[in-house]
Amino acid sequence: MNVNKEYWKKLKDKEIVAVLDGDTELEEINDNPQILHLNMPHLTARDIVYKIGNHFNYFIPLKYNGLIRSRWQLFYDLIDKATENNQIQEVLQFIFDKENFRVYIEDELALDISACRKLIPQIQDAAVSRINDVLYTKDLKLTKGYDLISLKAKSSNSIQNLSVNNGLDKAKVGFYILPFEKVPEDMMGAVKAELDSERVNLDLVKAGDIFDSRYKTNIMAEIKDKIRNADVIMADISGKNPNVFFELGCAMTLNKDIIIICNKESFDSENDYDGQLPLDITMNRTIFYEVGFESEREKAQKIVKEIRSILTATPVRVG
Repeated sequence: MNVNKEYWKKLKDKEIVAVLDGDTELEEINDNPQILHLNMPHLTARDIVYKIGNHFNYFIPLKYNGLIRSRWQLFYDLIDKATENNQIQEVLQFIFDKENFRVYIEDELALDISACRKLIPQIQDAAVSRINDVLYTKDLKLTKGYDLISLKAKSSNSIQNLSVNNGLDKAKVGFYILPFEKVPEDMMGAVKAELDSERVNLDLVKAGDIFDSRYKTNIMAEIKDKIRNADVIMADISGKNPNVFFELGCAMTLNKDIIIICNKESFDSENDYDGQLPLDITMNRTIFYEVGFESEREKAQKIVKEIRSILTATPVRVG
């Protein structure tokens, strides 16, 4: 990790720790007939010591002089040890893991799996945003990829050099074609997080992300314009969705640079592709991904390399 270790110590701010350990209410939602108070999943002292500390092989003493130490002290120890071992991003990813949110939403909020799909990204975004409210005063920002960057880009040679090397000083636009379902949307989130983490200057949007009054109710005209003006197109063909293929056809007609991806389960399913993509699609290389944080993150890294190659017209090894 190339981030200055002193940066990470800023996470020991009490307001930030209160967000990460679930003490801070992030949002209140009036979901009739109940009001939902949304926090990060609550972490007990034992969670910090055993669930997280032991997972990363950190020795964090639970007690001092026979008394259980405060969660503040335990969390400070956790951040210090993660920083010393260059594993702070991994620890944050563990804390933000979707399984922790699923248990929190199902058990503590007593909501079903459909609610998990809606609330998990909402809570994650709200938590990162709340943390950044504190970090901005320290000229730092936590990305959704759980990387910590300096906001003083003009005075930071390393960030300036990275921007020049990327060849992406001017903002680019990407359009993401996908079925609006849980798995493809999670994959899009992984790609956007990786773009943010790698500081690739690409605004990646999907239909419905931006309301433009010029189109009023003509959604198709807006989609066609977004495809026409995009520097790169992402297309997730999982689920054999007809709308996706229509938009993909528009992009192909315009000879746009396209990266096609597909969930492997959909590719193997008898109800979808049964192991064989349509002939026109096979003319383009397709990246297959599996469900799960690590798989999505690994494929997102590969996809972002290809995006950078397209935007900079520079060959990139993606294997």
